[in-house]
Amino acid sequence: MKKIILIASLLLTSSFSHAAVIASWDFENNLTSDPAYNVVGASGITYGSGVDGNAAYFSGTSSYIDLGDNNSTLMADNADFTVSMWIKSDQLTNQALISFDDDSGWFLRTTIYTDSTGIRAAYTNGQNQTAIAGFDVNYLDVWTHVALTQDFNDGTGNTVLSLFINGVLSDSSSVTSSGQGRVIDSGDIGRYHIRSDIAAFDPLQSSGSLVGNGSFYSGGMDSLAIYDQLLTASEIDELATLQRVSAPSVLAYMSLFGVFVLIRRNVSA
Repeated sequence: MKKIILIASLLLTSSFSHAAVIASWDFENNLTSDPAYNVVGASGITYGSGVDGNAAYFSGTSSYIDLGDNNSTLMADNADFTVSMWIKSDQLTNQALISFDDDSGWFLRTTIYTDSTGIRAAYTNGQNQTAIAGFDVNYLDVWTHVALTQDFNDGTGNTVLSLFINGVLSDSSSVTSSGQGRVIDSGDIGRYHIRSDIAAFDPLQSSGSLVGNGSFYSGGMDSLAIYDQLLTASEIDELATLQRVSAPSVLAYMSLFGVFVLIRRNVSA
């Protein structure tokens, strides 16, 4: 009898050389963030099988994670950022995955959400102008990697959204930059925070597309991370291909950031 023993040694890091992690959640049966970021509240979160270990599961009716209001530690002024996550939804409908607000009166908001045909991202600049990047993809009952980069000012006076699905740049959209101090100081995971004060500036809210039960996410979410810079396409591709390799695999190959060790030993009984 032959046994194949595979030992992989990986350099696992939650940050890249030019981008630090603001907060990340692996959802291993808790809401602990690394680095530490204390959520204000959460409701209805359960845990089950994920892409890597366990994942958080949302009910679609009342589950959410509250990142807080007026929390200046979330993101700095005029910040570029990247959001990376895995999702596995059990519904093809309008659902908010994560949203960020400038709660200081400029009415800025960024949201990653789903609809009946795909995954979208929207940025409202506080001047009744919105950029929406979207891609039609079947995300029902299949783990799908979603990443969004937001360039607050691309050098031409525009804010640019770039949406990546399963490691591939799928769509980009831009809108005139607000030019205002953009302190991201509130946010929610798994729901859309309805705000009457920005209804006139937020087409996702005023159109009713994410109002009511449709604003709550239903399904699994894993390995959610927020970075303080724009990740490159190759870095996002690396995040999208990071999956656990099961030990019984006859052939296992895993390479992350160019560092891997693969040892195979045949043992005869």
